[in-house]
This record gives sequence, C-alpha cells and structure tokens, in this order.
Amino acid sequence: MSGAGREYRFEIGAFSPETMPFNRLVDYLHDLVDLFGEPRHVHLIGIEPGSARPVFLVDKEAEETVRRRIESVHGANPVPAARRAWCRINKRLVEDGTCGAIIDPVGEKILAFPGRETESPVFGPFNQAGSLRGVPILVGGTADPVAVRLEDKGKVWACRAKRDIAKEIAKHIFSSLIEVEGVGRWLRREDGEWDLMRFTISDFKVLDEVDLRETVRRLQEIPAAWKDLDDPLAELRRIRRGS
Repeated sequence: MSGAGREYRFEIGAFSPETMPFNRLVDYLHDLVDLFGEPRHVHLIGIEPGSARPVFLVDKEAEETVRRRIESVHGANPVPAARRAWCRINKRLVEDGTCGAIIDPVGEKILAFPGRETESPVFGPFNQAGSLRGVPILVGGTADPVAVRLEDKGKVWACRAKRDIAKEIAKHIFSSLIEVEGVGRWLRREDGEWDLMRFTISDFKVLDEVDLRETVRRLQEIPAAWKDLDDPLAELRRIRRGS
C-alpha cells in the first residue's frame, strides 16, 4: 500500500490480463471513472494476475469522498452518475457472463456487481404508439410482417412491416430519410434507459429537404416577443439575475 494513497480493486472473473480484449478493458475503465469520481485523484497503477483485476490508487485527500460515492450506489440517495455507472458495468458483466466487485484496501467487498446472477435487470416489456426516423438499410425476409431496419445517426432500429408497406419502404433503401408510425415494444432498463425490442410499422412518409425547410419556416413564423429585442441574450441574462 502506497504512503501517497490507498489501493482499491475492481474484480472481474471473466478474463485474465492475457485474455481480456483491450477495447473491453477500456469500456470498463471508462465506467469506473464515473463510478469513482475525482478523476484527478484516482490512478490506474496496474492489473493483477489471475482474474483481470485493475488496481487503483486513490489519493488520501479524496478517499473519503470516493468511498462515500461508491457506497451511495445502493443507498437511499445514490450519486446519480455513480448509480448509472454501476448499471452500465453490471450490464457489461451480464454480457460477459460473469460477476464483479469493488474491493477496498483491507480486502472488504464494498460494492458488488451481480452480473450474470442479476434476476430482473429490466422492466416491461411495454407497448407504446409512436414514430421513428431513419434511413432504411434492410428490407427483406420470407415472413410476413417483413423485417425492416432503419439507421439513425449510427443507431439501428429493429422494425417490421406488412409486405405491401415493406415493398414501398424498399424503394428508399440507402437513399432516403423516412419517418415511420406504429407501435413499439419497449424494455426499460434499471438505469432508466429504454431498449426497443421491435417496432411494428403501420405507415411511413419520406422526409426530404423540402420537409425540413418547411419545418424551419413554420418555427420561424411562431410569434415570439424575443424576436423584437435588439439583444435577446442580454435580456435572458437579465431575467436569470432577477433584475
């Protein structure tokens, strides 16, 4: 144990230092930054042999804050960012088929990650009517309804549609941004995020530049007193100060 600080460990059983993919290690470390907080006072000093076990040196002046933050995760008033980080780490452990824990300087397990033993990590599923936007990147299959995939800013939505609708959507594959309407089947994760299981399309429309320009035009036509001000930002600052 260093005189400059105290050592904490993240224990994960799925990998050894020799078998853990580097990108997966980076994923865990990224989440541990949010779990520990105090990034300037927490230092990665090594990975112990055996199971992959990153070792962190926590500066003495920050240890009380870091420990309180970690222990808050399952308390009545958890630090939100720490709680979200715990959920992300636990989800990764589920995917890796293992469990984990934070071990303090005297070998006590101060925070557990049940991982694969998690009993109910999600709530639902729920049906919700709504709409999605994206570019069709896949339309096909022998079933009816037909599988449809929409890509929106790197995220892919899993959808399905009756064959007549799917046939029309296929005309816009890789080329047009469309908006689909229908009913989604959603799961709510423990961290509050929503995962779409599938979306059943009932109708769609193509969104082109004309649609976008028309939307902007309509927004500009909304009456608003701030449009008549010489300096809207200065007025906003005045309102915030209460003057």
